[in-house]
Amino acid sequence: MKKNILLLFIVAIISNFGICKASNIISKAEQPKSWTLLMEKSGIQVFYKYADCNDLKNGIFQEMVYLKIVNTTNLNVVLDWDLKTWINNECSNCTNNSKEHHFSIKVNAGDFKSGSCETRSEFRELAIFSRFLNMENKYLLTKFSLENFTVKPL
Repeated sequence: MKKNILLLFIVAIISNFGICKASNIISKAEQPKSWTLLMEKSGIQVFYKYADCNDLKNGIFQEMVYLKIVNTTNLNVVLDWDLKTWINNECSNCTNNSKEHHFSIKVNAGDFKSGSCETRSEFRELAIFSRFLNMENKYLLTKFSLENFTVKPL
């Protein structure tokens, strides 16, 4: 009994330290390095993960957020959304309805599309810049969301 109480106490202390964070730093739990479900709508699953994308030739080292969209339906679909980003805990485009932040992608029935360092120019809608890895970071993505997410069958 005493061992169980001690174990619970230790777990509680560790858990509290794990969620403690500075106001502009996302904890590691919020920066998964493997695909993590972000949302699901009408048979469409959207996953995200953080990954480094390094261009040795040009000396550019970045952390990116990549999206993977899985169509679990038997219909070809077009997806639309508006990307909202928070930089250093301030929404950088919440009042801006620019087409620059509106994205659309077609995903065939039973197929998927995913962003990666190698495909970021082909699927720019599936790559979100997070921060530079080799520079003093004045820019830090602290939150993002896919607003007005719609699924339209073709």
